[in-house]
Amino acid sequence: MVVVVNLGNKKVLDVHVQVQTDPLLWKGGGVIFGPKPKVVNHKLNKKEFQLALRTLLFNKRESLVVFDNFEIENCKTKEFLNLISKADRNLDSKTLIILSNANDPIQLAVRNIPTVETVLATSLNIKALLRAQQIFLDETTLNLIKEIYCNG
Repeated sequence: MVVVVNLGNKKVLDVHVQVQTDPLLWKGGGVIFGPKPKVVNHKLNKKEFQLALRTLLFNKRESLVVFDNFEIENCKTKEFLNLISKADRNLDSKTLIILSNANDPIQLAVRNIPTVETVLATSLNIKALLRAQQIFLDETTLNLIKEIYCNG
């Protein structure tokens, strides 16, 4: 750290070490005016968001799998895998499960499967839908999505 010391009428630059991590004085140096992280947030109107979500769901209709009864008794991963194997599906690709309520046992059963992501129907996001190659939901969740997002 450079400190200006006043010696009578003359101003003399004198160097005093005050901080060990001073970028000017120690080996390795440092970046004083380096790049700062830039936060980019774009405001999106509610109707535009709903339209984008509807369009994305329409485009993903081939990868949408609607179950009649998408429930398991216990919060076990093995039961969930049996349910998926009965439907002739596999979890090799990125899978999104849309749930209607938060305290669903399916959410607890799939949390240790790395290719599966769960999201609530009330908080659907475009990024999760874009990432997913297959989307699982049941009829009640589908009706809830229609009620929330398709009344534009």
